Amino acid sequence: ASAFEIALILAQEGRRPRVEVDVDALNKQLDDADKMQLGVKVDKNSDYFGFNNWDEVVSYVEVNQTCDIAPFSKLIQANGVGPLRKAIQNLSQAEGDCLVSTAHKSKGLEFGNVMLYDDFIWNAEEKDKPLMTIDESRLTYVAATRAMNNLDYGGLRGFFKQLYKLDEKNRATPLTR
Repeated sequence: ASAFEIALILAQEGRRPRVEVDVDALNKQLDDADKMQLGVKVDKNSDYFGFNNWDEVVSYVEVNQTCDIAPFSKLIQANGVGPLRKAIQNLSQAEGDCLVSTAHKSKGLEFGNVMLYDDFIWNAEEKDKPLMTIDESRLTYVAATRAMNNLDYGGLRGFFKQLYKLDEKNRATPLTR
């Protein structure tokens, strides 16, 4: 959902992004959101299974903003099912001036320029847990090493600030030059 959100922003800015996403999975989420908005139950394989209606989804996402369904549910709530369905069709088939991809789909590929988005999961709150899980650190590594010339890691700014704070706390003596 984050890749799709970035593509929408780029399109609004006049760019022509091509999106490497699982179109079938996004359309399934849109179909299920449409059903939920009409009060129709969804099947047990749906991301929205267990909710009775769309209002419950929206309420849940407001309280649990980092849950898996939050990014795309927020896009649906903000834009509507119809416009998102049209955008998915356009962005997934377009010859673009840039490519928007998930870190998973970028594995094994190389690009001249790479910009990392701020959707990597890291722990800023729980002091007794690692800052980032092994799996998430590997995914971050995959994404960051796709760049051949330029890497914009601004999306990881919050992570690096937290890492610096941890380093300051653990440093025995201040750095001197």
